[in-house]
Amino acid sequence: LDYADYIYNLNEKEKAVNIYENTYFNTKNLDLAARAAMSLAKNLLSNEQVNKAIEYINTILKANPEYFGKDIPRSLELAKLFNQKGQFDISASIYEDAFAKMSKLDPSYEETLKDLALVLSHTNRPSDAKKYLDLYMDDYLDGKYLDEIKKASDEVFFALGDNNASFLHQRYTDLMKQYANKDENIANKALDEDVA
Repeated sequence: LDYADYIYNLNEKEKAVNIYENTYFNTKNLDLAARAAMSLAKNLLSNEQVNKAIEYINTILKANPEYFGKDIPRSLELAKLFNQKGQFDISASIYEDAFAKMSKLDPSYEETLKDLALVLSHTNRPSDAKKYLDLYMDDYLDGKYLDEIKKASDEVFFALGDNNASFLHQRYTDLMKQYANKDENIANKALDEDVA
């Protein structure tokens, strides 16, 4: 597969794709099949064939999800591509499996935690998003992505159900003040929720 990657980058894409497909369909080694599927998915994404790419990734998620934690650089690249295509759920799944195997000492740990938290904030999983947003804010008090994370955390707040009226009123008031001149969308959402 290294050879296929090499010729793919030399613009012999058709030949490389044939190697990836041959490996994917004929090997009994789950890790090799997963790596080939990731390469095929990346190629499909570059050709705007998102649904076919998702099929390959769903196969890995069902058969060998731990592979994403074994091949972190490729996994992170693929998760970013899916995120860019607006496929937040699949992107989040890849990020989660890769992030679970990362060490805090990994140079890309902070950025990956940020990416995971932000992509989750675009899914229907606000509790999971909040968990990773809070983890980032706890671990990186001066983090380079802190403003982005805080804003996402404030947006996720609206998706979380809380029944404490006085707490909610205070939080909405704080959000309206904080975002009055920065982000009218959040300020207006806070006003709407506070009035409701």
